[in-house]
Amino acid sequence: MNPNPIVAFLPLILMLTISLVLAIVIAKKKGKNVFLWGLLSVIPLVNMFAILLLASSTDSKVLKDIEELKEQITELKKDI
Repeated sequence: MNPNPIVAFLPLILMLTISLVLAIVIAKKKGKNVFLWGLLSVIPLVNMFAILLLASSTDSKVLKDIEELKEQITELKKDI
């Protein structure tokens, strides 16, 4: 008896769906290209490394805060 092809690929489809959702959420938080990271997250084996790389990148909010602090330091130096 041959198994139903959809049932055979169900674990892969489930894992790729979880990977896709995870990559989209992290990419939005990090300020990265959601389409690119979503695409990379559905390629088997590549998705593990892509999500690790994405998760280890700096948040866009942190980068924005650093830039604001640099501007404040520059303004303070001008006042002295």
